[in-house]
Amino acid sequence: LLIFVSRWIFTHFLQEVRLTQRDLQGHWQIISNGVGSFFEENSYKPAEITTDFITIRNIFDGSTYCLDVVTELARRYPQYRFLVIGKGRFFEHVQPPDNLTVLKTELTHQDMARYLNSARYALMPIRQDTQGLMSCEMATYGLPLITSDIEVCHMVFESCPHVAFI
Repeated sequence: LLIFVSRWIFTHFLQEVRLTQRDLQGHWQIISNGVGSFFEENSYKPAEITTDFITIRNIFDGSTYCLDVVTELARRYPQYRFLVIGKGRFFEHVQPPDNLTVLKTELTHQDMARYLNSARYALMPIRQDTQGLMSCEMATYGLPLITSDIEVCHMVFESCPHVAFI
């Protein structure tokens, strides 16, 4: 049995291996990732706003996660405060502008909530489907989310309130 976490990944798998859905009939399944119960049971409660845009990425490295886009947006809009949280070596090679704070750490859900509640928006651009669980959790939590204007993001977030596509 082949397991896929989104229809987008399944469709692209079929294209890459040159098979049809019929070829795999009865041998595949799509199981969407579920958000953590913390994000279902709690909601965005803006406290003291200390950042305009928050980006949380488990891994900074790799072009899929668009840290270059977040950094460029921070450069273009110095009047806004950006916070990027996660781990990786991206910022060893790219100097963040003064309005972008980088926290190289992992967070518990409770710690994450504290940072989310201090932000105006979640900024989570992406180049392809990479199981955007953190974006889903942010949207479920109720923090206004800005993500990429690509097919997979529309598939996941089009019916969600407070989601904008760039």
